[in-house]
Amino acid sequence: MRALSRLGPPLCAGLLVLLAGALDAAEPPRVDLTELFADRAAWAQAAAELEAAITRFASLRESEWRDADALLEALAAKDEVHRRAAVVDGYLGLRQALDRDDAEAAALRPRMDELSALWERSSAWFDERLRATPGAKLKSWRAERPELAVYGWLLERARAEAPRPPSARERELLALAEEERRTLREVYSALAVREAPRVSVELAAGGRLEITPAGARNFGAELADPRDRRAAQRAWLEALGERSATYAALLGGVVRREAFEARQLGWPSPLAARLADERIPPAAVDALLAAAGAAGPAVGRYHAARRARLGLERYGTRDVRVPLGGARADWSWDEARGALLEAAAPLGEEYLAYLRRAFEEGWIDAVERPGKNPFGFSTFVYGDHPYASVVFRGATVDLFRLAHELGHAVHHQIAYERRPFAVARPSTLVGEAVAAVHELLLARHLAADAAQAATVADLEGQTILRLFVATALDADFERAAHEGGAELGAARLGELYVERLRDFHGGALDLEPWDRFGWMETPHFLRDPFYMPRYGLAFAAGAAIVEQLESSEPGRGEAARHRFFELLAAGAEAAPIELLARAGADLERPESIAAIARRLERIAAELAGGSPGPETAGGLERRRDRGEGGAAR
Repeated sequence: MRALSRLGPPLCAGLLVLLAGALDAAEPPRVDLTELFADRAAWAQAAAELEAAITRFASLRESEWRDADALLEALAAKDEVHRRAAVVDGYLGLRQALDRDDAEAAALRPRMDELSALWERSSAWFDERLRATPGAKLKSWRAERPELAVYGWLLERARAEAPRPPSARERELLALAEEERRTLREVYSALAVREAPRVSVELAAGGRLEITPAGARNFGAELADPRDRRAAQRAWLEALGERSATYAALLGGVVRREAFEARQLGWPSPLAARLADERIPPAAVDALLAAAGAAGPAVGRYHAARRARLGLERYGTRDVRVPLGGARADWSWDEARGALLEAAAPLGEEYLAYLRRAFEEGWIDAVERPGKNPFGFSTFVYGDHPYASVVFRGATVDLFRLAHELGHAVHHQIAYERRPFAVARPSTLVGEAVAAVHELLLARHLAADAAQAATVADLEGQTILRLFVATALDADFERAAHEGGAELGAARLGELYVERLRDFHGGALDLEPWDRFGWMETPHFLRDPFYMPRYGLAFAAGAAIVEQLESSEPGRGEAARHRFFELLAAGAEAAPIELLARAGADLERPESIAAIARRLERIAAELAGGSPGPETAGGLERRRDRGEGGAAR
């Protein structure tokens, strides 16, 4: 069983919010966490109540499950622990994410770690007993007591948690592996936030640009001069590259741990182990990578058309997000709010009411400040409301990151209001699909106001590039890194990454020596292994849902809206793949994913002013034919 600190709502890793621009109206907001706990003493009291709840749950180990009531009592006690942890740990996690130098929060963390360890020792008996209970008996109890029906999916998942349930000794070893995971995350956080490089470059027109973690990936939105983009990217990635041995060592530790846990529990691979908690079929990931690989030629034509329109002699990774239509960099906070509400209109008035609450009830922290986690995230503190954290500076890409995190936030609020606590927390796959719907609707809304056809096409193309192509690239890199083993060093990891930059972008990028350090910008490799495939699959699901929402067929859009709201309210009542299929996105059909590649082909043709070219074998197939190559020079 996972550590207690991972049972509260997690920080959902969204995309980076890394922007620059001027705000000319209402200032972006900060959250006020004193509404959760007025002072340290109040938090300590809540922590003591959490400890008491853990002790009560542990005492139930001595009671046999002779009937349905005994199982219900244990489930209720377990829910009480999770409910309290969601507040106690959720608050502490928020404080540390908003300020990594928060001394008081750091002083409270050992107490939370102590409670996590206590839970780990006190809770293992539950899953053991659940797996030992005959399925026929559980079925009869569920028929006897309707209250157990809500736990159906959770009970099924827990009983099939691993091919080979661990022994008592193996559970101890897995608990140590969990502690190592936490340590690696803390080391990564120190490297990426508190001790991140601080570099500056001289701009072509004069002056210097200071590059912070919150601005390091926004060169396309901030810098109009391609010389400045190249210089800024070089300075930042080379600064990261000075730490490449450390990052590689951390990733090696992740690889060893994931392999150990998969082996102990009998999974065929670490990827299969990570997908199992949401019952995501590995075949869906295979279909994702195959579709993204087959899209390589289309991506290449898309980049070629963009290069021509931008008039660039060299077109590299720093240029792929330069907007064709001169996207705005001066959105005020009030304008951003209006744009997001207008974009979400297809989801209906009931949904919009929740989105307005996010702006009106203090759900959002959008101010950049020292020590704040620069990565966008959303988390839910039970009994309060969601919290969405971004860095808003006024560029158009700000809107997309904000839309993504608010998609998570509204989803959590609806699910927790409408489902029992035990099954309210949405799965990662469904959550990211909802966030993708938000982003896609925003792209369509902004495209409707665009003055040029090229800008309209590029807005959608950019969304596909970020949420489908880039995430599939990262997923393929991560799988290769784990298959290569913990002995992979910085040089080999750089080679693996550059190969995928070439293939997934159709060979259209002019790669630079420093591009080999680009993998170090993705936090998920070290914080949340095998998270990236979920982004790509979720985008495919979101695209299918949006297509139905915007259908011109009579009644189809309204039916899709109804199914989408049911998806939001479902929480975790069923397997994620099943819930998405109910909403109209069947990820077990390969054509659902392949359709994304075909859409990108049409966009490339629009930008090039011609017709789509023939679909040919993609970059992945070409790489397998020729073998892995070296890093770009």
